[in-house]
Amino acid sequence: MSDTHISLDVLYCLPIIQAARAKSLQSKRFFDSYLPVLIGTFVAVVWSLAERQVQPEEFTLGVLVLNIFTRSLVFSILGRVLARLWKEREYGKKDFLTNLTNRAQFLEQFSQEQLRSERSRRPYSLLFIDIDRFKILNDEGGHQVGDTALHKIAETLRANSRKTDTVARIGGDEFALLFPETNTRGGEL
Repeated sequence: MSDTHISLDVLYCLPIIQAARAKSLQSKRFFDSYLPVLIGTFVAVVWSLAERQVQPEEFTLGVLVLNIFTRSLVFSILGRVLARLWKEREYGKKDFLTNLTNRAQFLEQFSQEQLRSERSRRPYSLLFIDIDRFKILNDEGGHQVGDTALHKIAETLRANSRKTDTVARIGGDEFALLFPETNTRGGEL
């Protein structure tokens, strides 16, 4: 029987990738952004200890410590980079301040809804909202007050929309809502 060595080292990356993906989209707390780093360090320790267990003569204490350190470093970097990539991917479709759909994503969904409506002959409604005198509020109250107002408006629009509707922030104080399969009367309600 030949002495064959098959390396499955890449499988050690799977928990790090999953942690980075899961936490990147909801990293509000300080700890959440470091979860991939912690898992990466844990995986590095497990991998290195398992390797030493299989071949103890080749893995002295110094080699073990060096392997744990380098693997922890690589896995931590991998986890942080992946978390950032998934977060940027998600926020490429969302408005950062309100967490609503952004203009680019809204236009894409609007285009898809238009095509679907042409095929199915089912109506849709579109609503544009421009907040009157928002600039005055922002100038007199400051940007924090303006941001709070935009956030409250976004919450109100989201809370009063169906899950199938698209609620978007188009620009500074402009919002748009897309209501699939909704006629004029339904759009007025």
